[in-house]
Amino acid sequence: MNRNALKRILGMVIAGMVASSSASATQVIWTATGALALDVNDNPVPAGSLVRIGFFTINDATIAANAANVPFLNANFVEFDSDVVGAGVGGFAGAWSVDSGQISDPTDIFANKRITLWVLNAPTLGAATQQGIFSANLADWIFPDDDAVVDNTAIDLSQVNILIVGSQGPSFFIPDVGELPTFRLAIIPEPTTGMLVGFALLGVACLHRRLS
Repeated sequence: MNRNALKRILGMVIAGMVASSSASATQVIWTATGALALDVNDNPVPAGSLVRIGFFTINDATIAANAANVPFLNANFVEFDSDVVGAGVGGFAGAWSVDSGQISDPTDIFANKRITLWVLNAPTLGAATQQGIFSANLADWIFPDDDAVVDNTAIDLSQVNILIVGSQGPSFFIPDVGELPTFRLAIIPEPTTGMLVGFALLGVACLHRRLS
């Protein structure tokens, strides 16, 4: 084999490696088929309601403490994918089945971050009056690295064991399926409530100092 032919072959191999590398991506199949999401009245969350997958840049305690401040939570949430309740399951309320497809993460923003689900009771964040923020301390609930040998994962709502906002609900019976575990959303508090409490406590403290 002459030198030029060898160069052409090496060029083709390198080009193939570059194409393969640039095509690497992360894929998450995320479902709620082994469990259902319920609203505060224990009804399945309506089809068409927004459900998001990603990770928070703040810890769980900070998320829970700021449950009333949805803009703050949103500013600290990095979304990987989103869809609606009922997707992939024929519009069935409280459930979904979504395949993110291959999503490129060349700077490893998501790699090795814990996956979190953010479920709303309305089609948009601004219209929602209830929310559930759920995660799990399981190996499958870690975003894979684009370049890892296994660059995909599959999770289901039934695996949730970290209730950041929301709670465990009652089992829900579905004919021909049986009893399913559920996870209940929580009411999004009015932002002014916490402020009023804060002002009240501040007033009590000022009064106490004045009387001392």
